Amino acid sequence: MFGGWFVYRGVALESPLADTLRGTDGVLAVSVNIQADTVGVKMELAPDANLHEIMRVIRESGKKAIGKRDVDVTITNRTSDEIERWWSESLFDVAEAMDHHKYGQIPELLNKRAAELPGLQIGTSMDEEYVYIRLVRGDDSKFVMLPRVPERIGVWPYE
Repeated sequence: MFGGWFVYRGVALESPLADTLRGTDGVLAVSVNIQADTVGVKMELAPDANLHEIMRVIRESGKKAIGKRDVDVTITNRTSDEIERWWSESLFDVAEAMDHHKYGQIPELLNKRAAELPGLQIGTSMDEEYVYIRLVRGDDSKFVMLPRVPERIGVWPYE
């Protein structure tokens, strides 16, 4: 019985979702791991990737695999110390905007600080679940997914 579930999970659920994501613009590498209550998706993204669109693909193409499971997305960032430091210094203002549900202030806050790190490009978008932030400087990039419904414990797990 367990062997059957393992084969079904791999062939009918994990592989189709992973294959769809591999064919999605901006996805460089992906692995999918389905457990009883979660679907784990690990991705490496190109600097010009549209994370908002990739999440839409996961939700739509992965309906069968996801079912009622939670989706746990992990992004392998190709970041730099400079981007990490800049993001860390920006996080307080972003957290405050998130706490007050002032999502529209986030692009303005980030763009205002962009001059502090020459060459930094900032992209933001949101949907009903997340605020997506893309930070790119040369070949370095950082993708952040901030849940619009705060977690009960901890900060933002998708940072």
